Amino acid sequence: MLDVAAILAETDLSLRNLYITDRYYTLSDRLRDAVSADDANWSTFATWASKTVGQTVRGEDVPAVVRDVIDAADDLLQLLERVNRMLPLVPDVTPEQLLAPMYATLRDTSEHVSAGDLKVFAELAPQFEAFADAFGRDTVYDDSALARFVSGLAPGPVDEDGQELLKDAFTAYYRARHTKDPHARARLVLLGNCQIGLHEQMRLQPQIAAAMNTPVADMVVESTRDTMRRLLPEWIEDEVEQAFATPLQRLGAAVEPLWRRVVTRFLMELAQPGGVGLPLGEDQPLLPVPEALQLVDDPEALGIFWTTYDLPSERTRALDWASLPDRMNYIINLFRARQRDAELFTAPFTKLQMDDLNQRRMPIGRL
Repeated sequence: MLDVAAILAETDLSLRNLYITDRYYTLSDRLRDAVSADDANWSTFATWASKTVGQTVRGEDVPAVVRDVIDAADDLLQLLERVNRMLPLVPDVTPEQLLAPMYATLRDTSEHVSAGDLKVFAELAPQFEAFADAFGRDTVYDDSALARFVSGLAPGPVDEDGQELLKDAFTAYYRARHTKDPHARARLVLLGNCQIGLHEQMRLQPQIAAAMNTPVADMVVESTRDTMRRLLPEWIEDEVEQAFATPLQRLGAAVEPLWRRVVTRFLMELAQPGGVGLPLGEDQPLLPVPEALQLVDDPEALGIFWTTYDLPSERTRALDWASLPDRMNYIINLFRARQRDAELFTAPFTKLQMDDLNQRRMPIGRL
C-alpha cells in the first residue's frame, strides 16, 4: 500500500484517484478505531465520493452526457439532416462536431475535479493519520495531548488559509472517543463530519464555481457556426447560418441548465456499495434517521449547522452546486441519514482490483 507522499507524487491521474480512494478507506478504518466503531467518519464518506470522482477523471460518462444534449436538440438534428441531404458533395455536419466543446469542457472539468481531489487529500489525509497515530490507543481524556495535536493546525478561518474548522472537528472526534453515551458520541461524530465537510467545501469553492460557470452554451453555439463555415461552400454559408439561427438559440438555451446538472453530478455524487450513486440534483432517498441523531441541537455547535444550512423544506437535493449553502444542505443531511449505514464500511475495490493497483496497473472492468 502506497503512503500518502507516494500517492501525492503519482502522475497518472486515474491511478492516483484509485490510490486516494483506497487510502481514504484505510483511514476510515483507522478513525473508527480512534473515534467510534459504530459511526461513519468523514473519511468513510470520502471513500465513496472519491470513487465517484474516479469515474469523472476517467471520462466514463462523457459520451452519454453529450448524447443527452444532442438528443434534446430535435430541431437542430432535423435541420442537420436537411442540410446534409441538400449538400451531398460536402462532408456531413455531425452532431458530435457541433457539440465538440461539450466533450472538451467535460475533459477540462475532469482535470479540475482531479486537482480538487488531490488538494483535499493532500491536506486532510496526513491529519487523519496523525490523529489515529496520536489517539488510536488513547484510554484517558488528556486535554494537554489534544492541545498539542490541534496546535499543529493553522490558526484562522478557511478563507485565510486557516484550519480552525479542522481544530474544532478533531476536538469533536476526540470528545466522541471519550464519551460513553452512544447517542452523545454519535452527535459529536456528526459535528466533526460537518465541520470537516464545511472546511473541504470552502477550500474547493473557487474550483467548483469556475467549473459550474463555464459558458459552455456560448461555446457550443460558436463551435456550430465555425463548423458550418469550415465545411460548407462559401456561397451558401450565409443562407445556412440564417436557417440555423433559431435552432442554435434553442440549443444554447437547452445546453445551459443541462450543463449545470451534469457538473453538479460530476463534482460530487456519492457512489454507494453496489454501484448505485446518489445524484446531487435529486432528493436523497428517504431513510429513517438513526435514533442517536434524531435531535441535532446538542452540542450547540451542531445545532448551529442545522440552523445555518438545513433548508426549512424537506428538499435535500442541490439545485446549484456552485452555491455553498446548497451543497452543505445536501451534505449535512447525507451525513446524518447515513452515519450508521454499515455498508459504507465496505471495501471500494475487490481483491483482484487491489492486486492490480499494488502492481501499479489499472484494474480491468468497471471500477
